[in-house]
Amino acid sequence: MEQHQIPQPPGQGPSVNPFAHYEPPIEDRRAEFGIRFGALVIDGVIAALFAGLLTLLISPLNLPTPEIVLDVQDSMDELFKTIDASSELERTISQLIIGSSYASAIAAVLYMLIEGLTGASIGKRILKLTVARADGTRGTQSLFLSRMIVKNSDRILHLLAVLPLLTFLSGPIESASSIIGFVLFIGCFAALGRNRMALHDMVVKTAVFKTSDVRYE
Repeated sequence: MEQHQIPQPPGQGPSVNPFAHYEPPIEDRRAEFGIRFGALVIDGVIAALFAGLLTLLISPLNLPTPEIVLDVQDSMDELFKTIDASSELERTISQLIIGSSYASAIAAVLYMLIEGLTGASIGKRILKLTVARADGTRGTQSLFLSRMIVKNSDRILHLLAVLPLLTFLSGPIESASSIIGFVLFIGCFAALGRNRMALHDMVVKTAVFKTSDVRYE
């Protein structure tokens, strides 16, 4: 050691051990926006197919017309006149429209329960992703359900707006659903940031990880 050189305190400075274990920052272990978007696309396709099947099943049940469908009744009447629809075709189309309004709302809530109960939707499972705590430790079912409710609060409200029992409140509920849906949509792009957490993740303190990166402690 040269004269007057102060020795480095123990434990300070970069490690010189080439075999030391490197632990990446928690932000780098979280799933990137791109793969999360891929899972969302897969889920969207599956949910749409489920909603289509459910529409075919419930359309013949002569369900009451939801308020949101009554609001576009004039447009439907104009459509029927334009295509010169027979009464039978008009009835069939009306049943499908009414059935789809119920089916889309019900299918969305039922499908999101998969992630709410297990921590991963079908799309996430295909891409080997899962929901966990923000620190990368395994989440609990109560955490998954809390995240599901926050993430899909607009869809839950939409289902309530469709239900015949709440017809008198369907307008305000549907308006609230639209506003919340817009906020959540914009909030999804927060996952592009350094923290890789969407708005609903920040609220519930969760994040999406590759399944292999979750710590089971």
